[in-house]
Amino acid sequence: MARQALADREGIQKERANVENGVWVGENAWAEIERRIGVWARSKQIEAVVWTNLPTTFRGDVGRIPSGDEAVDYLRDLPHEKRGLAEHYIRMAPRQVDTEYRRRFEIELRWTPVGQDRS
Repeated sequence: MARQALADREGIQKERANVENGVWVGENAWAEIERRIGVWARSKQIEAVVWTNLPTTFRGDVGRIPSGDEAVDYLRDLPHEKRGLAEHYIRMAPRQVDTEYRRRFEIELRWTPVGQDRS
């Protein structure tokens, strides 16, 4: 159910949901990313984790990971409506999603998690 809900949110076709969503439950970790997520989940006392397993893509280049500066510039340059959607998406992510990108977005764009705005 969680995998399908995530697939729906991300616009992943139903037949691709098992390929493009990762899942970690208890001790079922076998791949390196699953092992790392498992370590993190246990440290937070989380029993299961579901995430997207989509390839990175930046400006049409599959496999390209943008720098922090590129990501911030990209978001700043979005047209108003798309920028609002991006802001909403980023701000709705759970606080536990603590990445370098998110920290940059909070500082440079002031996009803090919903309900935790800085004064």
